[in-house]
Amino acid sequence: MNPEQRKYLSKERISIVALMNELKPCPFCDGKAERDIEEEPDELNDAAYSIVCSVFGIIQPTYYNKEDAVKAWNRRGQDESV
Repeated sequence: MNPEQRKYLSKERISIVALMNELKPCPFCDGKAERDIEEEPDELNDAAYSIVCSVFGIIQPTYYNKEDAVKAWNRRGQDESV
């Protein structure tokens, strides 16, 4: 990993920590939700993000934008607000 990628990841992790404070608990067990970076960014691909339940490992589909991943996790049933 080159220095530019490290710098990018450091900024990403800081902003992800802020987003993680906005995560609702797991909709199934009320467990703590955690972020999961499935793919680190490289010269060809952006990072891939998912949110996972820390209790049972329930994982959402992958998003290529951390904000979209958080919004999708926080959405509940017919509730369109997050």
